[in-house]
Amino acid sequence: MIQNHSSSMKAFFLIFAICLSSSFSFSQLDPQFFGSYVNEDLTNGFLIYTMDEVASDCFLVEFELYQGLETISSETGYGHCDGPNGHMEIQLESKGGAKLEVGFSVDEDGFNMLTVFNADGTTSNYFSLPADEELYADESEEFVFVRDDGAELILYDEDGNVGFTLFGVISDGCDANEIEGIMIPLDEELTSFEYVAGGCKIEFQVSNDKINVIETSCKIGTAKCSPISGLYILEQ
Repeated sequence: MIQNHSSSMKAFFLIFAICLSSSFSFSQLDPQFFGSYVNEDLTNGFLIYTMDEVASDCFLVEFELYQGLETISSETGYGHCDGPNGHMEIQLESKGGAKLEVGFSVDEDGFNMLTVFNADGTTSNYFSLPADEELYADESEEFVFVRDDGAELILYDEDGNVGFTLFGVISDGCDANEIEGIMIPLDEELTSFEYVAGGCKIEFQVSNDKINVIETSCKIGTAKCSPISGLYILEQ
């Protein structure tokens, strides 16, 4: 059901990207949109990347001019997430305070797009390079949820699917308490998922920055291992 539905996977991870930034006092750009963007003529583009700390400037920018696919000049700047008309702003340091009104989106082919809203009412579109898509799908991007006793639920991209690994608590008589698999969505809102393998069934109930795990008939580890059911909180 989730196979070949990368847009569902992205929407699912977007939920947690929002949760990650919700505890900060400033809006933040979804990490999905970090990367390089070029115009259709391949004459100029933007590099969008994260800041080391949360501030009113919520991302860093480099504007580059190209000639024959080679960078011939580069300007640095800052991005502000709270801009006019519900958009964001980019301010390049060499532009004497001039600001670009911009927005980020995903096009119908699943590629990230940066749109510049020009003063004359027109728009200029910049498209992500294929490498950005590979970076987004990198399994190093994980979301960690922790139960109050130390058990962990880790979510990640698994070839366009939502993969998970559940680590139960290790204790005397229990040295292997782990299960991994693919989460299958049960609704369009992506609030309920399940994993089924043989007689083992695990339900994942998603709510904001929490996931309630309900395990049924899963033989994980030994009889002395603690159950994996419980409430897991997104690690900040």
